[in-house]
Amino acid sequence: MTAKNFSDGIYKECIMDQLQLYENLLENIANATDPIWIDIINIYKKLNDREKKSFLDFLKIVEVNTIASLLSIIDGDKAMNDDFLSFELKAENGENMSGNLTYTFLEKDDLT
Repeated sequence: MTAKNFSDGIYKECIMDQLQLYENLLENIANATDPIWIDIINIYKKLNDREKKSFLDFLKIVEVNTIASLLSIIDGDKAMNDDFLSFELKAENGENMSGNLTYTFLEKDDLT
């Protein structure tokens, strides 16, 4: 697996698939019991189509930024607890994938 394959997989599973799940839940759940979900669903149902798209776009921004922050820590570009740690993320073949994951991941987001 290459860093690009890894980033593409994370993007698909953690951004696109998760966004689709959220949208399906917001549009279709009829029996939510969690008070937070009930409130969010009630707010979402009051939005027009453009506002719903903007809401989902905002969720995407939050997801992308969260994952990019994690990848920045793995790449060694972002401090964790005021300390820059050194990590190596290796594929099964031993290839080091860390060091450029954040850029590769964010480049994928620019393409979609």
